[in-house]
Amino acid sequence: RPRRAGVSSFGMSGTNAHVIVEQAAEPAPAEAVPVPSVLPFVLSARTEAALRAQAEQFRHWYVNNPLPDADVGRALALDRSRLPHRAVVVGGGQEEFLDGLDALITGGVSEHLIQGAPGPVDGPGPVFVFPGQGAQ
Repeated sequence: RPRRAGVSSFGMSGTNAHVIVEQAAEPAPAEAVPVPSVLPFVLSARTEAALRAQAEQFRHWYVNNPLPDADVGRALALDRSRLPHRAVVVGGGQEEFLDGLDALITGGVSEHLIQGAPGPVDGPGPVFVFPGQGAQ
């Protein structure tokens, strides 16, 4: 049987409110999300030399911390700053990721490595910005 509670509010200006809250239902078990066969490891830095140094540090960390590749890829893609010099190492397992990282560190070429820097953005910026107040 779910728990329920009532909350009343009587304002000085005559505003009255009463709310009944009920315990949330048990969530349905989450379905397992399939892990893609190929994942990206996104790295970025302020300079190309810093990007190579970061790749070297990350390679050392990756070899010594056996975490799921999907979790590592998600953290690298979503939880880090996007700096001007960028690289994406694409792979389906540790061997492919290490191949791409080694190429990034040494300045070599690998089918598992994509490098670049963002170009200038052409065109105008925002045309309208609605503040969210009033009728729009």
